[in-house]
Amino acid sequence: IRHSPFAICLLCLLAFALRTHQLDGRPLWSDEGLSVYRARQDVGTILRNEIIVQDVVTYDTQPPLYFLLLHGWRALVGESEFALKFPSVAWGVLLVPLLFAAGRRLLGSGTGWGAALLGALSPLWVWYSQELRMYTMLTALGLLAIYALGRGLQENRLVWVLTAGLVTAAALYTHYGAVFLLVVEALLLLTVTLLRRRWLYLGGLLLAVGLTIPLVPVALRRLGAGVEVHFNFVPLRIILWDAWRAFTLGFSGEGPGVWPALLLVLMLFAWGLVDLVRRRRWLGLVVLPAYLLVPVLGVYGLSLLKPAYQGPRHIMLGSPALYLGLGTGTAAIVRRWRAGGALPLLVVALVMAQATGNSFDLERFGKDDYRSLARYVAAHERPGDVLLINDAVLTILMDYYYPGDLPVLA
Repeated sequence: IRHSPFAICLLCLLAFALRTHQLDGRPLWSDEGLSVYRARQDVGTILRNEIIVQDVVTYDTQPPLYFLLLHGWRALVGESEFALKFPSVAWGVLLVPLLFAAGRRLLGSGTGWGAALLGALSPLWVWYSQELRMYTMLTALGLLAIYALGRGLQENRLVWVLTAGLVTAAALYTHYGAVFLLVVEALLLLTVTLLRRRWLYLGGLLLAVGLTIPLVPVALRRLGAGVEVHFNFVPLRIILWDAWRAFTLGFSGEGPGVWPALLLVLMLFAWGLVDLVRRRRWLGLVVLPAYLLVPVLGVYGLSLLKPAYQGPRHIMLGSPALYLGLGTGTAAIVRRWRAGGALPLLVVALVMAQATGNSFDLERFGKDDYRSLARYVAAHERPGDVLLINDAVLTILMDYYYPGDLPVLA
């Protein structure tokens, strides 16, 4: 089964089933309504990042690539909740074979299976695969870039390094948080360049930087725009705790197995790093901690200038590193104790599966239900009524859900 395409296909099917289960069960929230709005715009307006609410022109805080893809997808399949969320599902499923490939390529043949299993079950990834936003796309592009860069450095092939540069540029045009991916890649490239004296490797990094220069003025404008709504300074310990818990258990992990699972996660990840030292897999030894921690430390450092953290989605870029590290630690234990060595990983996987199952309880882990609100208003409105919204962005969401004819003001 070690090299069986059938086995990895089964994991992809598992991931697909989890991510499409109750896909349209949760209503859209405000940011997702903004995604619908931008998908409805023409290409030129999407590229300008313009948002017009009640004749006031403002600008989105995210770059346009995800919305361009969503625009094309909407033209093909319509704009039901299920259809619009499906690209997030696709990127979320793609993460599973990417974990397998990156694990085998960068960390060893046994790593990919454990990482792919955890990626398929990940409650955090299932949650954001069911959200009409760009976070699974960003995470998948980041992992693909790390895989391409690692392969290029291992095989001494510039074409893979340049591929990593192109994919990184795509990630930066998807979400500004991808700048932390650029830092991880810079650390890898500089390390290998200094060890091998191959300065040509820096071409991939320069390509990514060059392609994203048009984003710099927009990003600087956002940075200088002052504190954004609902953003507050978050201490580093909280961000680290979110990474540890949310990457493992999402938003719905609970019960007596939580703390044992979290401790096993730390132990397996640490064991994986020790194993990489023993096997002298220096590339992997640089990748894992940098890939996991640079987004966390980067968001915290940025928050010292301007609050930039509002939950695990803002550091999810680094989550594949945790699953890869757990797969590495498990593979090391299995090599020593055979099949029994997989028991710690299976315990973590079971707790993750339980957390994913919990997340489908819409009563306990739902979102603000604007869909029902719109239906209530439509059922009870009377002539002369006005629908007044206390947040201008929600007028966009009501435009999607509200079937009536009342004036909607913010």
